[in-house]
Amino acid sequence: MRIIGSLPDNWNVVFLWTGRSKSNRDGIGAKITVKAGARVLVDEVRSGSSYVSNSDVRAHFGLGSATKIEWVQVRWPSGLVRAL
Repeated sequence: MRIIGSLPDNWNVVFLWTGRSKSNRDGIGAKITVKAGARVLVDEVRSGSSYVSNSDVRAHFGLGSATKIEWVQVRWPSGLVRAL
């Protein structure tokens, strides 16, 4: 898993990519929890939600006014949990 980008002008957004996991190539089914400031944000990597197109397999978190991510937890489809 790696952070692959953010947006300029204090948008405070983080994109996480779960690709190349042991569970499956794109990390589909991984549940990601992010703690930033007073907020706890959750997203799940999914696919197949679009017709005749591809789903974005990055997890996207808008951090609002938070300037720091306190922790990230990834629960992989295999059951393995990784904390960062």
